[in-house]
Amino acid sequence: MDTLTRMRAFIDVVEAEGFSAAARKIGRSKALLSKYVRELEDELGALLLNRTTRQFSLTEAGHTYYQRASEIVREVDSLAEAVRQSSGDVRGRIKLSAARTFADAPIGQSLVDFARQHPDIVLDIHLDDRFVDLVEEGFDLA
Repeated sequence: MDTLTRMRAFIDVVEAEGFSAAARKIGRSKALLSKYVRELEDELGALLLNRTTRQFSLTEAGHTYYQRASEIVREVDSLAEAVRQSSGDVRGRIKLSAARTFADAPIGQSLVDFARQHPDIVLDIHLDDRFVDLVEEGFDLA
């Protein structure tokens, strides 16, 4: 297991104020998070958390590690996002409103083709014969 994964697990536990809450929040088991934190402590040769059956607290080393690890993870995430954006990949969500007959029109097939070419874009298409308020209802296109 890599250090970054263990670091993220530790941060999740600290921010959720416990293993159980962190496990629920991120969809991992409490045992797995505990294992990651224990491995991190072994790797560092320092106790990061004081654990009891009811609560935990950060040790001095844990507090220092949490502050720096949080900065590092933010930087890693920021770097990854910058690289993704510079790669020219298009991603995101487009919310579109159109008349019901739109689905049968040739442009409907164009949207299907577009979706296949850009799998990181989610097309949120609402077919309805009423007029919509683009701004009020959060539509990108109509």
